[in-house]
Amino acid sequence: MFDYLEGLRSRLLATRTYIGSENALTDSAWSYLEYGNTWMRSIDGEIVEGSLMIVGTVASEGSDLGVMGTYDFERNNLGLATWHFLLEQPSATCFSSDFARAVFKLDLLQGLISKSGVNKGVVRRRAGSSVVAFGSPLFVKKGSTSVEECDEVWPVPYASHTRFRAMLDGYVFKPLRVTNRVGVPIPAKDWAAQLPGALVEVTFSLHHSYSAKEKSDDYAAWAKAVRVIKAAPEKAVQRTEDQKHEGEPCFTGVGPLDEWLFTPGKRMKGRLSSEGVA
Repeated sequence: MFDYLEGLRSRLLATRTYIGSENALTDSAWSYLEYGNTWMRSIDGEIVEGSLMIVGTVASEGSDLGVMGTYDFERNNLGLATWHFLLEQPSATCFSSDFARAVFKLDLLQGLISKSGVNKGVVRRRAGSSVVAFGSPLFVKKGSTSVEECDEVWPVPYASHTRFRAMLDGYVFKPLRVTNRVGVPIPAKDWAAQLPGALVEVTFSLHHSYSAKEKSDDYAAWAKAVRVIKAAPEKAVQRTEDQKHEGEPCFTGVGPLDEWLFTPGKRMKGRLSSEGVA
């Protein structure tokens, strides 16, 4: 796994492009964007190769860290995935000029994409559409033994560089385990001491979709997010209606997805089904 990450990191860094904020974004908080490419392909619902567009690190006056990913919607059916974040430099605080470069790998949860039907109502294939996966930035407080999150991020949609803002509840990314550079798990209480170089494994499902018409509007894009998967597929538990709380993602395993619709600058409450917001 570490060899794979190192290879991916080398390819990404070799193809990286720095884009000034005046060319890519209208928001001055972004100082540069770094990205590269890899590919994935889906066979019978199992992604074996395909398209991974983006590795983002952002650092400027008071801004937070940015980690994002862009996928070609026509080339794969993105579903549940495990991301491995390689933190090369921990940040002292969330809003800081310090930054961490995250190199990530998409690891597949075998057979859980189209075979199990978990993507129904989540990903809708449309001509010319694409999917953007993004997440709240990870950062490490000095002396901390856990991963913290900021609650918002500005991703850059593939091909259009259209700006949109996604407000997250702060529960989207949670670490499931931590490994050292050779993949050996280390106790959570000791993981902060391993940085830089600790590998944090996070499992989640996060989707963004927009049409060609919507791409032309800075604030027309919409995003869907579900809570991190905490249980193995065979042990997944879906909370009952009376356990759900307004504004809190409820998905705790592989099963009927509770999806939360977010629009730029405004958090929309309610469950998102294949029919729309309930």
